Amino acid sequence: REDLPPTQAAQKSNLLQQADYDQGLFGLRARSHATLGRFAFSFDVNSSILRHDTPELNLDDRDELYHNGQGGVLIQFSRYLQADVKLLGSYYHTVYLVAERSAENNIQRSVRLQPRLEWNPSLNTRIRLGSEIRATYNVHDFTLPGRRSSDQSARELRYDVDVDHRI
Repeated sequence: REDLPPTQAAQKSNLLQQADYDQGLFGLRARSHATLGRFAFSFDVNSSILRHDTPELNLDDRDELYHNGQGGVLIQFSRYLQADVKLLGSYYHTVYLVAERSAENNIQRSVRLQPRLEWNPSLNTRIRLGSEIRATYNVHDFTLPGRRSSDQSARELRYDVDVDHRI
């Protein structure tokens, strides 16, 4: 501090005060897996709240709510053929606690469907056919008067083919 000019020392001190914050995280998680004959069911969800507690001069004081989950079923038709379907989803909400930043509050949602088929015609050959359908949405809690909405949405479709053969 003594080696710096007073303006630089004040800037660095201000920066360090803004970087000083506390974080608190609370989370819950549930998992389950069950097999019933040719069917295997899986379920995995988690939920958390993250709190950023910042000094008054730092406007980044916010809370983040996050939910994430997936469920799936695997069907074993025979020792050569199986099908797998997964459904995944997430929800993420950011809330800024300082009024000047509250226009940045937003919600992000995502849903994905992943069906897959696997065929093993021999011990050395495996063929996987899969796809994924994904939809994402980003919505702001409100829009300031005179500004355009910055909400976004996207949809994607993907196909995968994977062939393995050991020689």
